[in-house]
Amino acid sequence: MTPPDVYFAHIPKTAGSSLSSFIRTAYEPGACMPVYEWRDLKHFTPEAIAKYRCYNGHFGASFLSLLDRDVSTITFLRDPVERSLSHVKYATQHHRRHRLRYLQWTIRMALARTTVRDEWIKPPLRDVVSDLQTRSLGVDIDLRPLLGTTDPRDLEFLFHDAQQSTSMDAVLEQAKRRLDTMSVVGIVERFSESLQLVADLLGVPMPDRLPRENVSSGHAVDVRHRDSGEFSAEYIGIIESTNRYDQELYAYANQLLDKQLAARDLVLTSAQ
Repeated sequence: MTPPDVYFAHIPKTAGSSLSSFIRTAYEPGACMPVYEWRDLKHFTPEAIAKYRCYNGHFGASFLSLLDRDVSTITFLRDPVERSLSHVKYATQHHRRHRLRYLQWTIRMALARTTVRDEWIKPPLRDVVSDLQTRSLGVDIDLRPLLGTTDPRDLEFLFHDAQQSTSMDAVLEQAKRRLDTMSVVGIVERFSESLQLVADLLGVPMPDRLPRENVSSGHAVDVRHRDSGEFSAEYIGIIESTNRYDQELYAYANQLLDKQLAARDLVLTSAQ
């Protein structure tokens, strides 16, 4: 079968590199948009974006404002504490390799004073990255006016700024409604069964081995960072307390995954 046009809303540190690699195998060469970061996408025109059939990147639900047609959408959520701790580790270990572009709005200042890890649980960085999954899916930004501009803000900062006029309760409800419309809502901690739904959507077989891209020591999705001993109970408690909306969205996503899997089982049973 020909796979549908698709957008994978890749929230950072949710096994997205592995999933993106798998999704791309379903499409012919040249069908997948070759950029994954906002700093690269904003140099594209709407006409250039429209020519692709497969999209994935750290653009949140707002990417849909750049499309002139409906596409199937996919996202994966992760336990909020584990996602945040993984994000902390990645930023701490790789900021120099990325020439400080990663989370650049605060890390430049943070490095001059203390460690990235310490800055993560203090304003202003904490206010930007907390409840990131909820903001990514529940804050709607029209990105078209920002194409071709020199606005230096990364999308995490844009989500944060755009949310200020809206309560987080309203953002959470919008994120839930967005999940309701998605073709696949996956869970990182349930990666295999989530990937099966993606394979069904694309009309491709499950791989013999689960894809594992951008996974290095300490970054694998099956590593429990909270149990590693690297983070104090106090630190983990702060991360947990500042991601309470993500906790609720994660629970809701698990319920949706259960429903999607039940529907799949019903279809298979009816076909036998």
